[in-house]
Amino acid sequence: MEARESGIGVGLFDENGNCREELLDTIARTVSDTGRLMWEAPLKSQQALLLKRFGPAVHLGNIPPAEALSVETMRRGLRSDTFEFGMRPEPIVYMI
Repeated sequence: MEARESGIGVGLFDENGNCREELLDTIARTVSDTGRLMWEAPLKSQQALLLKRFGPAVHLGNIPPAEALSVETMRRGLRSDTFEFGMRPEPIVYMI
């Protein structure tokens, strides 16, 4: 799902970088397997939103290389915004 490199004003995100929730809901309802989608989310708030909505194995793209470790800490529940992931008993399975 397309987003500008800045994460602002295109595709899933509005001119303030906030998610267009109605668009996200429509996509989630219409696409039978959202696990096959790649979501561009360059901002931390966008990454956290998509991780919370679709789970820690969601495919995120357009992540600045310097922030890859930060995304992984969110996936594993090592940050306050996704702490509930660290409390799950099942392991995270990544599809490559």
